[in-house]
Amino acid sequence: ILRQRLARLVRKTCAFSKNFEMHEGILRWFIQDYNENIYQSN
Repeated sequence: ILRQRLARLVRKTCAFSKNFEMHEGILRWFIQDYNENIYQSN
């Protein structure tokens, strides 16, 4: 599910931001948002 929701983990080209900090920030934000949504649904 996680890979389907975050396409940049699936694509082989243009998948990662040129700026590593930007990529890491987006990944952290997505995981936090995903976890909050799961927590709220329970």
